[in-house]
Amino acid sequence: ALLSGIIATILKDLGIGLGWTYMMMGCCIGCAVAPITFALIWKDCTATGAIVGAWGGMISAFIGWFSFAFAANDGVITVATLGQDYPLVTGNLLS
Repeated sequence: ALLSGIIATILKDLGIGLGWTYMMMGCCIGCAVAPITFALIWKDCTATGAIVGAWGGMISAFIGWFSFAFAANDGVITVATLGQDYPLVTGNLLS
């Protein structure tokens, strides 16, 4: 509980809300859903394929998220522009 409180205080001081945090987690964690599922239900899924799939999804999610925020806000990337709906949805869809 103490660690969670410290992290929450740091995020609040940085101007990062829970909605931003949850959507960002979609970019980081959502990319591992398909590789984990394939690893569990498909006998031909290799460890290398699952790892590359998860990392590739996360990299593409972050590229899409940052690129959309950059393009939609005249080249400005901040916590506020990254927290807009369309950049976050783009990142989550690509993950």
